[in-house]
Amino acid sequence: MQNINEVIACLRRIKKAIGSGEDNSLIPPAISRNHKHDLASPFTPIFHAPEEFDYPDYVEFEYFQAIDRDYEERGFDALAWYVSFHNGGPWGIFIPVLSLAYIEKRFLKRYRGTRFRKWQIGYDFLLQHELFHFAADYMCAQWEILLQAPCWSALTNYRKREGIDYLEIEEKLANAYMLRQLNKRWTLSARRLILTAIEGSPPGYRDGVTCVDEQTFKSNLAELTKVYIGLHAIEKEINLLTTGVDITAFYTLAERLDASQCPITIIHNEDRFGIPQIGTNFILKIPTIVESESFQKTFRKLDLSLQKRWKKKKQQLAETIPRHPEFEKFADVFSLRLNDNYRVHLRPSNDMAVWEAIAVGTHKEMGHG
Repeated sequence: MQNINEVIACLRRIKKAIGSGEDNSLIPPAISRNHKHDLASPFTPIFHAPEEFDYPDYVEFEYFQAIDRDYEERGFDALAWYVSFHNGGPWGIFIPVLSLAYIEKRFLKRYRGTRFRKWQIGYDFLLQHELFHFAADYMCAQWEILLQAPCWSALTNYRKREGIDYLEIEEKLANAYMLRQLNKRWTLSARRLILTAIEGSPPGYRDGVTCVDEQTFKSNLAELTKVYIGLHAIEKEINLLTTGVDITAFYTLAERLDASQCPITIIHNEDRFGIPQIGTNFILKIPTIVESESFQKTFRKLDLSLQKRWKKKKQQLAETIPRHPEFEKFADVFSLRLNDNYRVHLRPSNDMAVWEAIAVGTHKEMGHG
C-alpha cells in the first residue's frame, strides 16, 4: 500500500479530485467540538466501561430508539462512518462511544460475556466495516492517478443530483468484508448475533451475507470498481471487461490493508446521557510480560529458532507495538505473530501494566482458521 499522504498529493494535481473540505453534507452531525476525541490509529484501543453501571431509562428513549430508526435507513453507518480524504477536510473513521453502548444493548444483549468484551466486539465490527470504505477510497484514488481523472467527485456529484444516499453494492461489500474478518476472530455465538443485526439493516447492508465467499466477493469488487471509474475508463478507451486484467488489484484488503494509514477518531459523547466517562487506553508498548504455566509448558517444546524469536519479540514489544496484522485483537485476547505460522496470545491486566502470555501454537491450533 502506498503512503496515503503521497497519494493525496498526487490527487491534488488532478483538477477537482480533492474538494475544499467545506461540504458538511459529507460529515454526519454527531461529531462536535464539545466532545473529547481520541485518535486511535495506529494503536489498538481498550475501553474501560464499568460493568456495574446500568444505563438511565431516558437513554432508551432519547438515544437508542432514535438510532433504531436511523439504523433502518443507514445500517451500520448510523453507528460509525468513514469520511473520504477526497473531501479535502478532516477524514478517516469516526466511532462514537455511545454506538458501542447501543451495540451492547441491541445486538449483543444475549451474548454471554462482559461489557468489556461486548464493546470490543462492537468496535471491531464497526471498524472492519468502515475500513472497507477506506480501501474503496484508496482503490478509486489509484485509478484516478492512472486515468488523471476525478472519478470520486464525479460519482459523488451524481449521487447528490439523483438523491442516492449510499451505494448499495459498496455497503454490501463492506458488510461482507466485516463478516470475512470476524469469521477469523470471534466466536460462533457472537457472529450469529451480528448476522441477526445485519438482517434488520436496509438494502445493500443486509445483502453482505450473500457475497462472503471468495468468488462472489471478488466479482462484486470488480462491479464496484466499474461504478467508481467506469465512465472515465470509457473516455480513456480502457476496456474494463477484458479477462486478462484483474481490475480489483488496487483494493488493499485484509493483510495488505495498512490500517495505520487511516485516522480513527473515537468520539466521547457518552456524557450527554449521564453515562460515566469511559476510559480509553491505547497500547503503545508492552514493557512487562509474564508467562503462564501452560504457555511455558508448550513453549519448551518449540523449535529453538521459535524460542529465540519470542525473546526478540518481547524486546521489541517493550519499545513499540507492531502494525496490524502482526499484532491484532483476537476475540478477548491479543494475537502476536512469531512467523507466518506461529502465534502467541496475550492478555492485559486491568491496569494494562502487566501482560500475560497465555498460549502459543500454530495458526490453526490458536483458532485463526
